[in-house]
Amino acid sequence: MSTSTRTTTAAIAAPTLRRRSLFAMLALAAMPLSARAHADTAPAIATVQQFNAALLATMKSGRQTGFAQRFEALTPVIDQAFDLRAVLAVSVGPSWAALPQDQQTRLLDAFRRYTVASYVANFDNYAGQSFTVSPATRALGTDRLVVQSEIVPADGEATRLDYVMQ
Repeated sequence: MSTSTRTTTAAIAAPTLRRRSLFAMLALAAMPLSARAHADTAPAIATVQQFNAALLATMKSGRQTGFAQRFEALTPVIDQAFDLRAVLAVSVGPSWAALPQDQQTRLLDAFRRYTVASYVANFDNYAGQSFTVSPATRALGTDRLVVQSEIVPADGEATRLDYVMQ
């Protein structure tokens, strides 16, 4: 496998309980890192920076750009950053493996659309916010690490957005 990484988010700015559940599920699973990528955290940090940049662009385009256009722009970024199949498999639990392939495919497609739509809806307004990514990471065992990030409003307190990388 290449050293590219996928991320999952553990928190998001001011989510509702339903949204919080989605983003907590996204924190449960991601693509494995190779041993080289785990030793070198730069790919993980770069993935988070790229994802944050895409969110910032979505926020800046805001509501004056149609939902469908923002959805289309953010979809490939989410596909690159998240292993939604792994997140969904963990979320469904042991019965995931017993589902027929066509049902897995349909469920994954719905989950993907829901995930992208949630990000598009939640990151639709720019008011001078910025993102920061810490160069320090925290190991979670031998195959996972946390990349710390924050969304910083122009005025007010930052909200931490941690990304679990596996």
